[in-house]
Amino acid sequence: MALANDSILQLNQMAKQREKEGHKVINATIGMMYDEDKKLPLSKSIRDLMASHNKDEDLVYPSVEGEREYLDSLSGWFLNGEVKPSFLATIGGTGAVALSFHSVSKMNSLLLLPSFDWPNYEGVASEFGLEYDHYSLFEGKGFGINSLRKLALDGAKSHDHIAIVVNDPCENPTGYCMKSGEWAELRELLNKKELNGKVSLILDLAYIDFAEASQKVHIISFLKDIPAGVMVYLCFSFSKTFSLYGLRIGALGVMNQEKEKETAEYLSLKAGARGLWSVSNHMAMNIVGDLLTDESYHDELVRETNMNRKLVKERSSLFLKEAKEAGLETYPYEAGFFISIPARNAKSVVEYLMKEDIYIVPNRDDCLRVAFSSISLKEVKGLAAKIKEAITHESVLL
Repeated sequence: MALANDSILQLNQMAKQREKEGHKVINATIGMMYDEDKKLPLSKSIRDLMASHNKDEDLVYPSVEGEREYLDSLSGWFLNGEVKPSFLATIGGTGAVALSFHSVSKMNSLLLLPSFDWPNYEGVASEFGLEYDHYSLFEGKGFGINSLRKLALDGAKSHDHIAIVVNDPCENPTGYCMKSGEWAELRELLNKKELNGKVSLILDLAYIDFAEASQKVHIISFLKDIPAGVMVYLCFSFSKTFSLYGLRIGALGVMNQEKEKETAEYLSLKAGARGLWSVSNHMAMNIVGDLLTDESYHDELVRETNMNRKLVKERSSLFLKEAKEAGLETYPYEAGFFISIPARNAKSVVEYLMKEDIYIVPNRDDCLRVAFSSISLKEVKGLAAKIKEAITHESVLL
């Protein structure tokens, strides 16, 4: 179903190469936040702080679990301090996903992924020999709980364990955000007696800082009432909000109603991290620790985060308005970096657009993904009509 798990990075490099050759390119492939001047949106004071982290304490090995200042700041930033998982530093958000997949792979697990997803899920699952299937992300314009329920209950008959992946809020690649009632339905499913003691939930929260406050509240409320017997893994990234894409720093939180089980799983994850990558990026951890614990930097980050969220909203709103005018169908979108578009022969559409130096991603054979984090409002204008033209061009329809 998914394309090669590095296809997004490949297309991004192709677009950048065209730019180097002097061509005017619209590069809507990559989930990186750029301002209207095509710069990473980091203030000089924050850049200066980053540059100052070159001392011995930034360069020596940290502990496997991560620095205490860093770990203690995570709940407050991501979860308003209302929920406090056991946190472990990881190599970016991908490291958090990989470590959770590694853990559930030790059991005869069936991994359930959304039908629209980040292609690297399948890549990571395959590396750990995990069997996986896809539930329908959408039923109409809502979350596909019926599809997920059927696969989970059927899978529990033939597997020792079921691991459910939910990428929310700002789902990649659609920008969908679950409603309060849909979180309640998910909790009801996890409470099913057929799944008692044999289900885990992996929440990929990489884009949580680009969600509306109400969407964050839904997640926090859900986490305050985790069904008994369910191990919950929370995957976080500092790439998106903090623009630390290349420094590779993230976090994995683990939660269980029974603290002894939570602690045991935490120690197992720590051993897994040691075996997979040894330790996380010490310099990046110290940077984030300072940013989140120093009040002046913290306030500046909040301002920047709000500005970036507003900018992405302006870009996506303009695209959706013009898509409606052009008769271009899109999948349900609420917030975040990406919007997805149904398109037969998606790869052919992408190839057609590349001839005009427009780069987007064929996230599936029948789905296109456009990244609004990385293109300006000027580049958004008219883009929907161009995509519509490509989808309906006779060379694509053949």
